[in-house]
Amino acid sequence: RSQGYATVHDLPSEDATEVSLVDLRQQPAAEAARLLPIATRERAGMLMCLHFLGEHDLLAGWEDGTLQRFDLRAPGRAVGCAPLHSEPLLCVDAGPRAKAAVTGAADCHLCVVPLQAAAAAGAAFGEPSRAPIPPTNEGSGSGGIAAVRVRPDGKIAASGGWDRRVRLWQWRRMKPLAILRHHTATVNAVDFSACSSWLASGSADQTVALWEELYSAASGAGGERTNTMRG
Repeated sequence: RSQGYATVHDLPSEDATEVSLVDLRQQPAAEAARLLPIATRERAGMLMCLHFLGEHDLLAGWEDGTLQRFDLRAPGRAVGCAPLHSEPLLCVDAGPRAKAAVTGAADCHLCVVPLQAAAAAGAAFGEPSRAPIPPTNEGSGSGGIAAVRVRPDGKIAASGGWDRRVRLWQWRRMKPLAILRHHTATVNAVDFSACSSWLASGSADQTVALWEELYSAASGAGGERTNTMRG
């Protein structure tokens, strides 16, 4: 998916093996630069996800399971590469103040990796920690992670998976807090409200669920009420 910061958008190139930066200040909008991944195997494969850390700092997840970091002031090859997953890296988000990133992948693991203040070559990432997704006892679905999001207050993270579940985690330590069951197909998107009191989850079952006051920022208590909208 494309993502923008100010007047620049990033999106996959035509064959999805590079990042294309599009300058929206030009009329019509034009490609400003191409960003190239570091290949840890024969090739990095397809670009799977993108996340801006700031105006000049970009994270990209790749089919080979790596998270790579780009300095947009010097477009070209990635300035850092972290081999986090054994399967395609499907989603990425960063916590407040961009001190760490969380990734999800098809290998049934979440990874939290510290982000170094200066994204110099070879020093863009710290040592990652991993949280496995427990297997379910159902015949369909598995622990692949399709979506991750860190709550704006930096206390909770949410993940959405192939197993139709939304999971809540204590941010950074990735301690499991809750499992939310509502959807009947893969959960493809999760996001928190700006006030940190609501969580929305979107699924391939064509519904969006709104979860109210889950581990609220004010009280720390968990709510149960869910409103559902069907598309």
